[in-house]
Amino acid sequence: MAKCGVSNPGLSSEQQSALWDIYFNYHLWLAADENIFYHVNATNKLLEEYKILYEEYKKQYDNGKTFIQLGFFFYIAQK
Repeated sequence: MAKCGVSNPGLSSEQQSALWDIYFNYHLWLAADENIFYHVNATNKLLEEYKILYEEYKKQYDNGKTFIQLGFFFYIAQK
């Protein structure tokens, strides 16, 4: 078993920005995809709310007040 991961401390500003965008853009599109077919009228409101929160949390992240840790475990098994 091997444990691997990435977190924002120690990354360059470019890498930190990429980590943020990869993580949060996924959730933005996931939310839109889930809502668009079921709640067409609510989707635009959801996206507007997300954009407001995105900017607020992005500022906190850029100022070093938010920590992101992504971890992975790899298992190799043989029969």
